[in-house]
Amino acid sequence: MFERFTDRARRAVVDAQEEARLLNHSYIGTEHLLIGLTYNSYADEGGLSQQIMAALGADVETLREQAREVFVNDTQVRAGSHIPFTPRAKKVLELSLRDALQLGHNYIGTEHLLLALAREGGGGAAKIMENLGIDFRYGFIKQVVIYMLNQKTSARVAVAHAVSEKMQPTLTPSQAAEVDAMVDRLMPQLVAQTVAGQESVTSDGKLARLVLTTIQDSRPGMIRVEPAVLELVLRAVELNPNTASVTTGQLMAILQSPEAPGLQK
Repeated sequence: MFERFTDRARRAVVDAQEEARLLNHSYIGTEHLLIGLTYNSYADEGGLSQQIMAALGADVETLREQAREVFVNDTQVRAGSHIPFTPRAKKVLELSLRDALQLGHNYIGTEHLLLALAREGGGGAAKIMENLGIDFRYGFIKQVVIYMLNQKTSARVAVAHAVSEKMQPTLTPSQAAEVDAMVDRLMPQLVAQTVAGQESVTSDGKLARLVLTTIQDSRPGMIRVEPAVLELVLRAVELNPNTASVTTGQLMAILQSPEAPGLQK
């Protein structure tokens, strides 16, 4: 199973192990996994789980302080000694694969580990989140994760159409890397807005618009389509957030719709 873990997910598990040692705990529990997922110890803006946790108001120091208050230290833990996972923590690792597969993913990322923690719903992680008054219901966390993943897909599709005149375009590796970097920079802002809205989460292409606005401001030469066509693409990705591309039929349906103000028919 661990071969499916992304680098960020593996880093989160390693951080959980280190956190258990730091707190002098003789086990790795769900609370340590929660703290590991909240670290911003990556080279970029951090994984989706870290961004969601930050938006929820759960930072590393707050979680660590809660772990110190709620759970007893074991001063007998020696440096370099093996620290086992608790049954609940093992279950979370197993559930992360289930959540990944349910979302149609062939990898396990930090977002799947966060979903698994919420799905398991017990142990130290749930206790800490309850103490902090943070909504950690599985349904809510899943809603936020799916919304943000759809936003990322929409942003990539919209940019691909904006920088290419082909009907089914693809980004070059360098373009894809540039777009992903923009997505990672802009994602925390959108995650915070999404979490603040809670149950009103909808796939409306906010991130795609943010990314394209950033490109228009910083790299206007990248965009090769007319504004009206670009608006059509944005409307299409808003209506089809899971799609890997925007088809001619989808564009025509929007163009012919009476709900397309400002677009020439």
